[in-house]
Amino acid sequence: MRLLAAWIVAATLLAPAALLAHESSLGVLELREVRQGAYVGRWTMEPTIGAARVDLRAPPHCFLRMPQLECGAKGLVGAMTIGNLGSRMSAALIKIVPLQGEARSYTITSANPTVSILGPRRRRWRAGWRSARPI
Repeated sequence: MRLLAAWIVAATLLAPAALLAHESSLGVLELREVRQGAYVGRWTMEPTIGAARVDLRAPPHCFLRMPQLECGAKGLVGAMTIGNLGSRMSAALIKIVPLQGEARSYTITSANPTVSILGPRRRRWRAGWRSARPI
């Protein structure tokens, strides 16, 4: 009987530690454009390592100091990465909300730590049709 009681006490003490070991290591960052080429970022789901410890790197022409991201006239295009992905943070979802158009999402993982941020979608084919002349 004492063995069963000891086993129940041990299981009760160890169960919370085992559950904590399986916390989500995903972070969700939303970058919302507030004016042309300027964004405000906020973690809508903060990673377990803490937002301040995330080594987020923006494209070279951008200036990043969370929560501000300034990319100028070129806009938010180019490579974005997180340098310290690993066992304590395995992935991040970056959601970009532009002033106009639809939001885009990119996933960064430890297997693929860099993503290429594409510029806004533009319908360039219309200009080609307007300039076409019959022969």
